[in-house]
Amino acid sequence: MISLLPFTRISDNSKTAKCGKGEITVANEVVPVLERKMIASERLVDSGLKYLRRKSDQGVYYYLVNHTPANIDQFLPLNEMGKNCLLLDPQSGSAGWAQTSTENGKIHVHVQLRPGEALFVLLTDKQFDSNNWKYLEKSAAPIEIGAPWTLAFKEGGALLPGKVKLRHLVSWTELPDVAAQNFSGTGRYSASFELPEKLAGEYLLDPGKVCESARVWINGQDAGILWSIPFTTRIKKYLKPGKNSIDFEVANLMANRIRQMDLQKVPWRNYHEINFVNIDYKSFDASGWKPMPSGLLGPVRLIPYE
Repeated sequence: MISLLPFTRISDNSKTAKCGKGEITVANEVVPVLERKMIASERLVDSGLKYLRRKSDQGVYYYLVNHTPANIDQFLPLNEMGKNCLLLDPQSGSAGWAQTSTENGKIHVHVQLRPGEALFVLLTDKQFDSNNWKYLEKSAAPIEIGAPWTLAFKEGGALLPGKVKLRHLVSWTELPDVAAQNFSGTGRYSASFELPEKLAGEYLLDPGKVCESARVWINGQDAGILWSIPFTTRIKKYLKPGKNSIDFEVANLMANRIRQMDLQKVPWRNYHEINFVNIDYKSFDASGWKPMPSGLLGPVRLIPYE
């Protein structure tokens, strides 16, 4: 059927034919054809970001994620347009109006994303009750929250290890208490730190290495859950001059408990008509595993920004 269409050659490598209200183009390369039809690609991918784009009654949403090892801090061009541009952080729930500019008929949005971070961008003609987005411009020397740390195990199994004072942060599997090596559950880390009378414009909490997720409290206030890289969050609104307290409730994986149960031959695989095997399709056995690092490993730092 395609041979019956009245094709017109438009270049050495492409030809086109009208088909009702549509058009069929046959070409060796698709990009030049799209550009000829003024269908442009999203140039934001040149920065290394991945994206999804969806239209709604509110406007056009872009979901951006930084899977690169580099910080992204630049104005990104977007193909869609809107009178206003709102940034939304899916990790903390915060939102704010973005810095924008217009070049060559395209809107450019100022985006800051650390490796692993994600962000929603909403282009809209509507107005929302929101402040301007707070960009992190210039950082000062980090403030490390050092010892002593108190670690108290809250819930999990097989046994709750005893409460300990830590002079430095290590995996709880390295503690002298054997129960800690086999423990899967939640431990609460507590410490205090001092801040000057004049606070910085913003503080970014960087807990260092977390195995595997954490909930944070600053001065008794819930500061959110850290469950994915880069495990950072802004905490200025919870801080005060002078003495401050910080608490992390850290949950590890089930691996260490499974390892212990297989070492002690405790039956736990109660599945009906399901073969539970390892990667080599042999009977699953975790007794040969080494204990997986668990808890808050740090270093825990506050990064002040102007």
